[in-house]
Amino acid sequence: MPVMKIKNLFAFLALSFAVFAAYADTKVVWENSKDDHSVKIKKSGTVLEIETTGADPYAIFRPTVAGKPSDEVLEFEYMSADGINNLVVAPGLPFKPDYSIELGPLPKSDAWVKKSFNLTAISDGAWLKQPRKLLRIDFGAGGNKSLKIKNIILRPLTKEEAAAKPVATNAGGK
Repeated sequence: MPVMKIKNLFAFLALSFAVFAAYADTKVVWENSKDDHSVKIKKSGTVLEIETTGADPYAIFRPTVAGKPSDEVLEFEYMSADGINNLVVAPGLPFKPDYSIELGPLPKSDAWVKKSFNLTAISDGAWLKQPRKLLRIDFGAGGNKSLKIKNIILRPLTKEEAAAKPVATNAGGK
């Protein structure tokens, strides 16, 4: 095979990989940070078992790839016998109150429930303008709540979501 064809093949493969990577889901992992506040978290396989222990409970998470422009949707599965009164996500560093995005309550559930939130629409576009090396996820107000969460990802909008009229407020996700 001539050298030029090999170079073209490598260029094509590199470009294909770059396009695929730009639109692949980004896993979001718990940092196990000393900066977590009023929470106890136990990792059991892919599930995080979270107990809130006081006022303003939150934990720090890290996207495995920070700040991809296509990552507009936060998606996860949860189960909670108690429910959470108001889930909030804040991109950072730094974490600033102005950057916080209120996602609303997570109702009680005895089975796994998938939730997704279009962070760009909910924040009126501010999500994509903020640093997103880390995410602070606030688990409502008060303690003595339990929550299990798994499969946390940031992902692009699906074709169906992109075609739908954007909604600037969250009605509990989907």
